[in-house]
Amino acid sequence: MKQQVARYVFEKLLRWHITTTFPDVDKSIIVVAPHTSICDAILGKLVLLSYGLKHKILSKESLFVFPFGYIMQWFGSIPVRKNDSQTCRQLIKLLKENDRMHLVICPEGTRHATNRWNMGFCAIAKLTGTPVFAVYIDYQERGIGVKGQVSVKDKQTATADLINYYQHTKAKNPSDFILPVLPKKEKNENI
Repeated sequence: MKQQVARYVFEKLLRWHITTTFPDVDKSIIVVAPHTSICDAILGKLVLLSYGLKHKILSKESLFVFPFGYIMQWFGSIPVRKNDSQTCRQLIKLLKENDRMHLVICPEGTRHATNRWNMGFCAIAKLTGTPVFAVYIDYQERGIGVKGQVSVKDKQTATADLINYYQHTKAKNPSDFILPVLPKKEKNENI
């Protein structure tokens, strides 16, 4: 019932469409971009509910203040501190302990313009053997869908995949969407 209601709101009331089916996997890390508006979160949540995916959304810790903290928890969000190894361990544990779980991450980490995307999902994916899928929100075509799987071999490859997948995507606020900078390749790169 929840799936049908979410799909009805998304497609009939808001007049958006889901452009692809989600891969048939029990676990994944879903990387979503662009993220330039609070509307992205609402649209994304409707799509997750439409797919019927058990999920948790990573959100910055500063959003979990009273009274919004209750709304964030109800929304299915987990508070995240930047560069926090405790959060990383918590996410690895969450993926390992659940037979079905999809973690949703906006690597931009902000709704404002930045070319410094957080690539921490690569380490989590490698440590848990979890596939990573790039999902896009395109305001020009009013569609959301899966662009493809992201290689987590190293940060350089993952970033190149993200640039390729998102280079023609139209954000709600285009001036706030900047593709990530391709990192310099290092000999012994550790993610």
